[in-house]
Amino acid sequence: MFILVQNQGKTSAAAGTSFEAQESSLAEECDAICRLHGVPAGAPLAVQLKALDAEYHQLLDKGQSGKADHIQALFTWKSKMATQVHRCSTIWLTDATPLIFK
Repeated sequence: MFILVQNQGKTSAAAGTSFEAQESSLAEECDAICRLHGVPAGAPLAVQLKALDAEYHQLLDKGQSGKADHIQALFTWKSKMATQVHRCSTIWLTDATPLIFK
């Protein structure tokens, strides 16, 4: 029984590492596409999303709808990640900030 539990822990750790690797890969791919469109990696999110949108339309114009679908998935992922980060930071600020004014 101990071996089974130990293996489950390894599986869970491996799955977490795999997820982190996938997230890192998506982020690097977004950064590379942004650089192709002249947008630095640390640019505001709106500018990064605009570069991804430009790449999407460029691929559609070339008739590469499969690649355009992948770019659309990257756009969606990047948007969701930003929304989650914003939501977490808002909750943290709301919980940490005392209510002085009523």
